Amino acid sequence: MKMDVPMLTIDSLVHLFQYLDDFEDLKSVSLVCKQWLQATQIPKILKNFKLCFSFINVGTAIQEPLSLFKESNRVFSNIYFENVKFTSIDQDFWTNWGAETITEVTFDYKFATPDLPGLNFLKLLLYTPQLKTLNLVCSLHLCNIFIKELTAKERKTLFKHFKNVKELQLYFSEVCIDTLNFEPWLDEFENIKNIDFDFYCKKCPIPSKTYEQIFYFLQRYGSKVKGLHICDNARPVHKSVIERLLKIKDMKLKAFDHIINQSTSKLFSDFLATQSDLEYLTVNGSFKLEVFKKMPKLKEIALANGPPLDGFEIFNCIPKLQSLGIAGLEFYDEDDFNNTYKLGQNLNLKELHLIDATVSFEIPFVQRLCECFRNIRLLNLDGAMIDDEGLQYIFQLKKLLELKLSNTQISDKGLIGISSKKHSAKKRKLSEVHETEYSINCLTDLEVLNIDFCKRITPKSYESLSLKRLKHVSGQATMISVAAFKSLSKHCPGIESLNFSKCNSIREKEIESMAKSISGLEILELQNCSNLNEACLKSLMVHCKKLQTLDVSK
Repeated sequence: MKMDVPMLTIDSLVHLFQYLDDFEDLKSVSLVCKQWLQATQIPKILKNFKLCFSFINVGTAIQEPLSLFKESNRVFSNIYFENVKFTSIDQDFWTNWGAETITEVTFDYKFATPDLPGLNFLKLLLYTPQLKTLNLVCSLHLCNIFIKELTAKERKTLFKHFKNVKELQLYFSEVCIDTLNFEPWLDEFENIKNIDFDFYCKKCPIPSKTYEQIFYFLQRYGSKVKGLHICDNARPVHKSVIERLLKIKDMKLKAFDHIINQSTSKLFSDFLATQSDLEYLTVNGSFKLEVFKKMPKLKEIALANGPPLDGFEIFNCIPKLQSLGIAGLEFYDEDDFNNTYKLGQNLNLKELHLIDATVSFEIPFVQRLCECFRNIRLLNLDGAMIDDEGLQYIFQLKKLLELKLSNTQISDKGLIGISSKKHSAKKRKLSEVHETEYSINCLTDLEVLNIDFCKRITPKSYESLSLKRLKHVSGQATMISVAAFKSLSKHCPGIESLNFSKCNSIREKEIESMAKSISGLEILELQNCSNLNEACLKSLMVHCKKLQTLDVSK
């Protein structure tokens, strides 16, 4: 829903920022400016907050008084420039604004046009001596040009500030292929602790000359590169690339993201064996899972289209593992009840994503899953082959805060609970789960429920929900009713966010029921709901006093 939003007056901004200043514990705010605010409209407040300038002309108006907000004791520390055209860079303004406050700056020119960025944006960094993090998104080539345009005195000041920088993030895309060049001024970041290097080329292969530049950088600064992601037209990384990575002996990555194939599998495994400091690993392809034993610091793993897994035993050797994502991997069992398959508990694992339909959630598998990962807070089963019986085991994961069951074959019967009388003695032997009836209401701490595109879900499921801590419900393309909304308001009083996009069962009476009954609603998504009309919107505006975000786009 598009609306003409009037410009905020300076007086209005004063009240807004004074209001925010009263929140001592406020952690994060992003202010996105689609047009440049005058100097007096950018107060020195909000420490650790982020200010974003997107697709605008940036300049300053120094004739206006800069002292309007001098009483405020907070400041912006994170400034993000996205495809900005600089029309003026005023020393007095930026010195006054950023000298002691700005610690992170991003220059993002992924979608640059020939007239961007205008003036030399590096001059801004002359006035940010406290800079700790610099993010260059498709803008390194501009820096190469602008460095040469600075005077000797300006370069000396800039390089002095570079010595304070601890983190450098470099992002490149196919628009950078012809301009990629790493020049000597990068040596001035002599105290850098962490470099994230990301080359994402989706529309065309990365040419050999570009790879030469990439490896020049990795060989020169390899000891400081902690994050590495090279996406080469969504293809497996070439064997020669892995071979050259193996030769960079002092590179100790913390994050790694690659696509591999059979010809590079062994080399890739050998490379991983050298990365004992790795904390975040994303791999599409097959490799030796035993290499995990040499990476005890791993916190997050995402695997796709890899080797078959014998249950989850391989992950027991990773004590710090917090998040595990698996897609397209086959699970197999030689003996469901053999003691060798009884797994230890991954006590630190908080997130588990099993998002591919090839994972079959038969009773032995789902039982073992719940035994191994009983402390998880987030379980994502998007598209998994889980049925109503398997779901009963999931309801034993009492610490779950977020459950995603989108695109599965579950039904009302599974969510509401299956009577224990209907189960065979053989299945009861596996667990005590069937001695009593389990339902989703056993997950008393649940805050987020996603049942998008579950075609067998009807309003009965929503009517059965009784979860006091539930805040967010997403049921795209499912059936909903007036009675369901009334029940949600009564038995799930904490609901703040609903997403019923693509729900053609939602009409004026359902909207009115929702608006009147769910008083705490802040976010509502109703995209592509064909039966909405003006009366629906009016009802929402009148009754949903706390509504902050409404999406009714088609």
